Amino acid sequence: MIVLVGFCIAIVCVLLWIGVLAPAILRAFGVPRAMGIRRIDRGNQRLSRTQYIWACGVFEWGGGMFVFSTVSNYVGGLFGDRFAFLSPGRMIGWLLTWLAGGWLFGILTAPHREGTDLSGR
Repeated sequence: MIVLVGFCIAIVCVLLWIGVLAPAILRAFGVPRAMGIRRIDRGNQRLSRTQYIWACGVFEWGGGMFVFSTVSNYVGGLFGDRFAFLSPGRMIGWLLTWLAGGWLFGILTAPHREGTDLSGR
């Protein structure tokens, strides 16, 4: 039951990150990004391939997964899960892993308008 509570809280945080916070931050930096969880691909057609990889993949997906793993372990630790602990080294490892996974996610899901260059250019 404790794990389920932590999981549910983490899911809510990720949905807020992906649906509201990340698009708002990206818009503040000039990246045209659609708000909301249910986005139609039309809303993101103005993004170049590089913008899509970094904005959608690395920032939104990778950042969202980092938020999920951090929040779920933090909440698990609050409720007495003896395996849930946060250390700076573990959090840095999660951050690097999820950002690399987000980069790969962005490459695999980016629109293929300009070729198949893996660097995102």
